[in-house]
Amino acid sequence: EREISMSQGHRFNTTILWEYDIRGIVGSSLTPSDALALGRTLGTIAAAKSGRIAVVGYDGRTSSPALEEEMCRGLAACGLYVLRIGLVPTPCLYFAAKVLDAAIGVMITGSHNPPEYNGFKIVMNNLPFYGKDIQRLRDLAYRGVWINGVGGVIESDAMGAYVTRMFKDQKLGRNPKVAWDPGHCAAGVATLPLARGVPRDHVASKGKSDGSVLN
Repeated sequence: EREISMSQGHRFNTTILWEYDIRGIVGSSLTPSDALALGRTLGTIAAAKSGRIAVVGYDGRTSSPALEEEMCRGLAACGLYVLRIGLVPTPCLYFAAKVLDAAIGVMITGSHNPPEYNGFKIVMNNLPFYGKDIQRLRDLAYRGVWINGVGGVIESDAMGAYVTRMFKDQKLGRNPKVAWDPGHCAAGVATLPLARGVPRDHVASKGKSDGSVLN
């Protein structure tokens, strides 16, 4: 059972609200309290539409785990069941949200930006969440009218299913040499499973995620 509560609300730094994502400098324009308020606001929107499932993943930035924890806490406080899929490339988060038919999918990532940046990419009911949707978050969070409910947080592994799905389309002929360079990013966690499943001559570099480098 869910009930509506009112708080003092939360004010986002307007510079972090972009057209297609939410993104800023951690410790300056973006903080863990923003992640919590965002989770509460997104959870309230989803709960109002009878949404029950949320999926959250994060990239290899050193600030990502703290933002992810607060995001999950905010979503669960609205009565959603949150599946934490851990360190994954962004397409894996979208894949998991689609397969699970999740009401909310959130990827904690600074995208192409330097290590000091981080942010959130969002899908809702398997549709892009952007433009006016993101601007609406600012107003809803400021009002602080949030739904309360009894949810939960569950650790889940989506990487195995994601890699298996990628193998489905693998149509390499002959026996080429394959070079892998995920650039110290979260895609590195998928590199070795993919390489093991493709009988080719592999050369890999920068396969380990390193949030202090990201190139």
